[in-house]
Amino acid sequence: MNDARRFRRRPWAFAAAFLLFVGAVLTIYGIAWRTADEHARAMVEHRGPAPAPGDPTPADSGMRYTEVPLGARDGTKLAGWWIIPEDGVRRPDLAVVVLAHAADERGKASLLSLAPALHQAGYILLLFDFRSYGGSEGSATTYGFLEQQDLDAAVRLARERALGAPIALLGQGMGATTALLVAAQDPGIVCTVADSPWHSWDEAFFHRPGVDSITGNFQVETMTKRALAKRIGFGFGTDEAREPLIAAPLAASRPVMVIYGETDEFIPFHYQVKIVSAVGTPNATWAWRAPGTGHLGAYPSAPDEYRARVLEFLDLSMAAHRDSTVAPSSAP
Repeated sequence: MNDARRFRRRPWAFAAAFLLFVGAVLTIYGIAWRTADEHARAMVEHRGPAPAPGDPTPADSGMRYTEVPLGARDGTKLAGWWIIPEDGVRRPDLAVVVLAHAADERGKASLLSLAPALHQAGYILLLFDFRSYGGSEGSATTYGFLEQQDLDAAVRLARERALGAPIALLGQGMGATTALLVAAQDPGIVCTVADSPWHSWDEAFFHRPGVDSITGNFQVETMTKRALAKRIGFGFGTDEAREPLIAAPLAASRPVMVIYGETDEFIPFHYQVKIVSAVGTPNATWAWRAPGTGHLGAYPSAPDEYRARVLEFLDLSMAAHRDSTVAPSSAP
């Protein structure tokens, strides 16, 4: 083959090599993206057991209740229990506590051991199942992000059913993170109890059991975050997606009580300190780091102290709110 003929064929060889290279890169990227999307799907995919006959209800603790439907803004239908105290113990201000459960397969039923103390203290209670838990619709959980819509729906229902009543939030785990986010956006929330909230979405999604294979690999984790943003939507992964740590000081324009376990295996001490610092000095006096307990271990390890601390916080916060809203008497 002479030089002229070889020269004429070289551009085609170069183009073919370039196309092969581009094809290989795209194939590798496609495999990596599919892997990241599969990680993201597995992280949020969830469908808890549906309620069954014989499951615990408020009636088991002597609390009369009504089953109430709720609707999140994205159309997800949720299930709730509306519990009104007996007339003889009902608080004069008809205050409502909306309880938000942790990532516990029992859903709202996981809060039934705490609810009687609030009921006996005269509070109206609303317990509900987050999406994909209990009697609520859904097949994915986002550890507080989309669940903001669920808690917001519960607050709206509470305002409709107890017109003018002050409202407090009490959340555990996922519910605590969600409570901080909702209280940050809703200045009408009187006070918030946050038991073991996450401090960031990275922590909530990537520092839980079962995702160790993702963490530690920057490229895989970065692509998984992008896949999560695509699956979750609503601005997740953008500047508009408020982090719990950023929400905390906004929620803390009103009283906030933060609770952590001293040996929490998922939320390290330095992250606990960040949240407590974010809610500010006045609220930090309410913070409780339960000694010798792990994640969400404060109530199981010291139920009497837990109930006493929470009720004191709620009662004093409601009293301060009531005093601040009472119009001063006119001068004679």
